[in-house]
Amino acid sequence: MPLLLLKRVPLCCIKKRLAITTYGKIRYQLKTLYRDGTTHVIFDPLDFIGKLVAFIPPPGLVVVELARYFNKG
Repeated sequence: MPLLLLKRVPLCCIKKRLAITTYGKIRYQLKTLYRDGTTHVIFDPLDFIGKLVAFIPPPGLVVVELARYFNKG
């Protein structure tokens, strides 16, 4: 899932990898290639926003605790 990288990358770097195609789709350039050679992922705008919204934590969730869970190293 390439969008998992979005929550750790600064916004200026994301703008370099996002583009809107001539058909109105959103093209996201992957940071590293997939094994099958995929370099870009194309989304419908509504699907892209839905994937971004999934990263917003619910109200009242302590984000520091969540970060401590993912950074066990």
